[in-house]
Amino acid sequence: MEVIEHVENLPLFIRICSKLLGPDGKLFISSINKSYESYLKLIIGAIYIMRVVVQGTHDWNNFKTSEQVWLQLNKLKINLNMLCSVKYDLGSGQMKYSSNEAQYILACSKQKRE
Repeated sequence: MEVIEHVENLPLFIRICSKLLGPDGKLFISSINKSYESYLKLIIGAIYIMRVVVQGTHDWNNFKTSEQVWLQLNKLKINLNMLCSVKYDLGSGQMKYSSNEAQYILACSKQKRE
């Protein structure tokens, strides 16, 4: 999970993922959103204040919005089935649904060929 923010060439990455999907194949992508909330919580909070993420692991300039990812998927005729915001719960160590704008998960499927 959370690979997109480490990918240098998003269109190429999405194209390769698309080629690996069979007809009606499913693709799940999670990432850190490029938002003010993600900068405050994940860069300032997690890296510099709480020190639970190693400095240099994430660069906010590389974060992608869900719209940026969706545009690449749409170009390759990959359908968006679900988009939801999530957060990491430090207490339980699990991802949970959230109303935040810091992290998201996309569930997609490749269109069947006719």
